[in-house]
Amino acid sequence: MKAAGFSDEACARVMGVSETVLKKRCAKELANGAQEVNAKVANKLFGKCMKGDTVSLLFWSKTRLGWRETNRTEHTGADGGPIVYEQIEAEAAAFTQHIAQMAERFAVPKPANNDEPPAAEELTQKSTKEA
Repeated sequence: MKAAGFSDEACARVMGVSETVLKKRCAKELANGAQEVNAKVANKLFGKCMKGDTVSLLFWSKTRLGWRETNRTEHTGADGGPIVYEQIEAEAAAFTQHIAQMAERFAVPKPANNDEPPAAEELTQKSTKEA
């Protein structure tokens, strides 16, 4: 129980003895129980690492080697200085001109004479008067 992380009090309660009796009769087990189990688990982990088990290798690297899975985002410019913002006016102007040319290309030409069909408003007003 001690190896699993239980307190001396909990161990004594389960065994049906006082904590004083437990500490007197089982001092060695209380002192070394957790370390013995930890050693066995560490040995298993080491063995899995040596066999190339990826999860074990990652765990070992994080706990024993201090490796971390973090993303680092810096909010500074070059060499820790301020961020430099550049205005790209030439590219913006070229883009705007390109959009204008596209709009001209796709624009519907208006008829030059009066044969233009009536607008939707005119049709609605005309049909209301006829009714």
